[in-house]
Amino acid sequence: MLVDPAETLDSVMHPELWLLFATDPARRARLHEILSSYCHECRNDLNSLKLSLYLAGRSGTADDLEPWSELERLYCDVERQFDFLQQIYRPMPLIPVTLPIGLLLDEAIPAWKRALEDRGLTLQVVAPASSPICSFDPTRLKPALDAFVKWRSEVAHPGRLVTLNYGEEDECVRVDWIETDPCCRSSSCRVLDGMAVGLSLPLLARVLAAHGGTLACTSTDGFHLRLRWPVRFGNTQ
Repeated sequence: MLVDPAETLDSVMHPELWLLFATDPARRARLHEILSSYCHECRNDLNSLKLSLYLAGRSGTADDLEPWSELERLYCDVERQFDFLQQIYRPMPLIPVTLPIGLLLDEAIPAWKRALEDRGLTLQVVAPASSPICSFDPTRLKPALDAFVKWRSEVAHPGRLVTLNYGEEDECVRVDWIETDPCCRSSSCRVLDGMAVGLSLPLLARVLAAHGGTLACTSTDGFHLRLRWPVRFGNTQ
């Protein structure tokens, strides 16, 4: 089937659709059809750009390094977006381990706290007395969580208190990320505000779907994300 990029890419770029693309196999197949060759071509262009940036940086003087460093940062950001995009629409086989989920979170939390504190946010952790032992693929789950925390550190209101609360209920692992504003301020921001959401939230939804789980979020009186997946699951890719 021939695809008209001008028609389909406009619909794809509506942020409200990204969570559907990430969790619905039929929509993911359509996304793959639309974007796979496009991503391949863009990566070729990016590789050519990277070589050009490298050669330009080598030939420049010390006074010229600052703009090239900014271009290098922008290049890395664009490349990361294509990484996220391809992870969303491609099959996602998992290599699960069975461990306390607290081990993964405890390893990640210090870096998350630093990232949030740098932007004026405070993270507190409410951990259960005994961490749930569950199946998960740390090579998929942790990068997706890192990307989500990076996004929230960039867009959340400074001064927010962030509470990370996790445990087990109904034979599922539950992870809640709750942001509350100071009492003198109310939030009117939508969860998916234009493309500011980037791809971190859909990527996390995609990883949860591969684990047989779900992601839900609201922006009433702050921001609340809830992740759930079965303690034991079959890989749904």
